[in-house]
Amino acid sequence: VLFIANGFAKNYVGQIKNVLQGRLQVTEARDVQECDVIVSLCTIVSRVGTDVEAALREIPPTTKPALLVVLHQTFDVDYTVPNTQRFVKQGRMVTTDLLFNEDDGLLICSRNEGSLKKATDFLSLNESHRPTNSSLMDWLWSSVLMLFGLFISKPIQRFHAWLRKKLRF
Repeated sequence: VLFIANGFAKNYVGQIKNVLQGRLQVTEARDVQECDVIVSLCTIVSRVGTDVEAALREIPPTTKPALLVVLHQTFDVDYTVPNTQRFVKQGRMVTTDLLFNEDDGLLICSRNEGSLKKATDFLSLNESHRPTNSSLMDWLWSSVLMLFGLFISKPIQRFHAWLRKKLRF
């Protein structure tokens, strides 16, 4: 995952990374070529449309999926946010809206819980899961055992049938 943040949003990258890593394994990339997904953070400081469009311009042109995390500053956990998805024209981009305030960071509320679930679901669907050395070895070992079982199962079945016949007499 490549994290991009403009302006004030840079203050919340660490907190959002921590929350996402608590929900799934996120590997941070250093550049667009290295990442599977782009996560861009944007704080609303003036008008929603203006700020979202500025954040969209910060995302490098690519065919990779992107998640735009829009941060709305408020103390109200029931704050109604505008539909930020309407500003996105690209097909592989999703927005999610989080409520925060400067003193406490992300608010603990149902809006944020739903938005973080949406972000987690998006990342888990779009991030490739490259096998680690240990999972690759596990896969190879289970494949060898499965193939061994396929080749040896018929002779074992025949031997059992022969033995049952012999033991009846």
